[in-house]
Amino acid sequence: MKIARLLITVCSVLAFSAISGCATESPYTKLTESIRSGDLRKADVLLGKSSDVNMCSAMMIATEDNNLPAIRHFLPMSTPSCYDSETGVTLLMTAASNGYVEAAQMFIKAGAALNTRSDKGWTASDYAASRQHYLVWDLLRRNGGFGTLSADQLSAVKNKEAQKAREERAEEDRESARKCARAKEQQDEACHPGNEIACAAMKSFAISDCD
Repeated sequence: MKIARLLITVCSVLAFSAISGCATESPYTKLTESIRSGDLRKADVLLGKSSDVNMCSAMMIATEDNNLPAIRHFLPMSTPSCYDSETGVTLLMTAASNGYVEAAQMFIKAGAALNTRSDKGWTASDYAASRQHYLVWDLLRRNGGFGTLSADQLSAVKNKEAQKAREERAEEDRESARKCARAKEQQDEACHPGNEIACAAMKSFAISDCD
């Protein structure tokens, strides 16, 4: 009987945890949420309490979002040389890849290495050039940054990016066409003799881009 009651109690606790959403969030998730919400004090507390996250974690999160207030907050306590351990991508590379000029300026001023290479062999200048972020590329060049991509490699990257953009636009066009077709079908179903009110209502909500 005692064992049965114990099993019931354990099952009840587990069921309650599942229903109430008691599953604990990872320290990284908590840190991300606090930084993105602007609660930097909470982020500081998390950094002080958990060994699973550190200042580089905070800097990576802030840089990916171009969160300048957070970068200013953490940079004096961190290092501009932080990098992703899986890809070798540094803070400066992340800023360059996304065209974040002010963030890149902050890292350069703090002493970030301009010509470090990621695991794929690219420098920050390569990331800026591959995404056609001229302002960041020029900032890096003026401060001693250089690229390693040849003209042919850079052209291939640009062509790949352009092809990806064309495919995304084509998919958007196809989705728009599907929406228009569905709207036309619904309108045709509503617009028949004796159903003028519903037809008028349907036309009033017609998608303007489908005209």
